[in-house]
Amino acid sequence: NMGWGAGSCRPRLPPLPRLVALAMLLMSCQAAPIEPDQIMILFHAPDNIMRSFGEDSMTINSLYAQRHGFAFKVIKDVVVEDRDVTWSKVKILARELSPILEGDDKSRVKVLLWLDSDAVFTNFDFDLLSLCQKFFDSSFHLALCKDLSMPRDSGITCGPVCFSTGSILLRRDGWTARFTQSWWDSGGEMQQFLFGRDHEESVFAKLYEKDAMGVRNKTMALRPTELNSVAPFHEGHEPAQPIMHLASEPREVRESVFSYLRSLIASSSNGTLILNISHALDQNRLDVLVKQGYEKAWANSPTDPHVATVLAAKERQGGMKEKARELLLQAMKLAPGDPDAAINYGSLLGSQAEEGSNKEQDWCEAAKVFLHASQLVPSSRQAGMLLRNSNQRCAEERQNRLSRTQRFNVGLKALMLLILIASIAVMFYWKGNAHIQTDFKDKRNQGLNMNNKGKKGR
Repeated sequence: NMGWGAGSCRPRLPPLPRLVALAMLLMSCQAAPIEPDQIMILFHAPDNIMRSFGEDSMTINSLYAQRHGFAFKVIKDVVVEDRDVTWSKVKILARELSPILEGDDKSRVKVLLWLDSDAVFTNFDFDLLSLCQKFFDSSFHLALCKDLSMPRDSGITCGPVCFSTGSILLRRDGWTARFTQSWWDSGGEMQQFLFGRDHEESVFAKLYEKDAMGVRNKTMALRPTELNSVAPFHEGHEPAQPIMHLASEPREVRESVFSYLRSLIASSSNGTLILNISHALDQNRLDVLVKQGYEKAWANSPTDPHVATVLAAKERQGGMKEKARELLLQAMKLAPGDPDAAINYGSLLGSQAEEGSNKEQDWCEAAKVFLHASQLVPSSRQAGMLLRNSNQRCAEERQNRLSRTQRFNVGLKALMLLILIASIAVMFYWKGNAHIQTDFKDKRNQGLNMNNKGKKGR
């Protein structure tokens, strides 16, 4: 009995045939499996980067691509001159996708992976193919990792979600081609983001915030370490983590770290990779290389406030608090408008207050520093919280000092009263003793006089 519903214009299928039909419909809609050579990793390294650390990072990433059969493309030309170098990625992506808009697309590639030149694969067993298949089967056109290095309340680069553009998965289609071109063009309209601390990432955040071209529903948010690192990159880098990204690190750190990572790749006699970087990574060795890199960077350029701030943190970890204090003071002097140095210096003062004897002085000075930081970034919850805490501790220590002073004054008054009473008692004692001695002398003199009279009478 197939059954016809009242007023229905189609037959009602039994449950099992309905499920089969639904399964067939889903199978027909599912994208075909992606082949490894349909994934391309893009790597941009102009000559100045290649002469520095680019040779090592390029080699590491190309070996990973070779191991899994992915296409790997190196772009060496300088593509931007009127913007910050980080804008290069947007220009290159727009250029790579332009044949789609021009109707002259002959590429087999379906998914692009952009990697900054300071990001490398460390887990050579990572299954990028499965991630790309999941991405391609979805309705998303972009995939970016959430960025934990920039607090959401900073008001600087973040919209509803903070994203890092150090690694980006892109679907090769018309929408993505149009969006990357719009991203580039928006930089010309938001010229405050062409140079300086905030650049292409900030413009992407603005586009995401206003949902330009429906970008929110077309962007997959990946976990922070799914295709990226969490700063500081060298602390807690797990073996399963696919990528190590040295974002914002000085050249000296990148050179030493990438050289070390490249040295961990071993090959058999036939050239196949036999050692995974993440399995051979020595965390202690990595920490030493990073600190040495920052020391070299500060020696080469003692005017970089970021280098001074990070190096101060490492000196503080090593127990060199006075050296850390000097570096942070220099960082604040070099960049009065940078809240990071101020927050780090205030934190150092707070730590010093907990361990030292000048608690009130250190906490109150920390409060002034945090006030400065909160004025630089009024929307920062971190600075506001630190300011409230330091103000409270400053007030508590001041009250403790006043209480101690009050107790001391009371004790001092009591002591002075005791001294006064003791002095009066001693005075009366000596006065009474003087009377006794005088009486004794008088009586003794009287006795002597009587004896003398008696002798004369005889």
